[in-house]
Amino acid sequence: MGIAKKKVGSEGSSAEGVRSTKLRYSPIRQIILVQLIATFFASASLLLFGWVAAYSALLGGLICVLPNAFLAHRVTRTKGLTREQKIGRWMQGETGKIIQSGIMFALVFIWIEPLNALLLFATFIGIQLLHYLVPAVTRYTK
Repeated sequence: MGIAKKKVGSEGSSAEGVRSTKLRYSPIRQIILVQLIATFFASASLLLFGWVAAYSALLGGLICVLPNAFLAHRVTRTKGLTREQKIGRWMQGETGKIIQSGIMFALVFIWIEPLNALLLFATFIGIQLLHYLVPAVTRYTK
């Protein structure tokens, strides 16, 4: 009737306390990383249609990814905070994300010319939709 020791490690190691050396990212970091890679891939593939298309897509993706990274940074640094403080950090992060996105859109429309607004918004929306796609895909590949 003794207590069985739990083995640590997902590789089926027989050694007690051995952890897997497999590199793992948190779900939030996975999303940000995939968004960044998709942004550069979309921009590079649109080089076939010219520089304006490529940098419009790049800017649209970065307008999505950079504020998302800010929000991720705000909500993952909550160790030792109370529940109310965590909620406050989340709300500050979300507010900051919206403000940053608005400022970035305004600056792009003021400073960048020529610009393909359709590709800018399409890339922004497509990269934003990865928030839903990445967790769905990673859930079934583990």
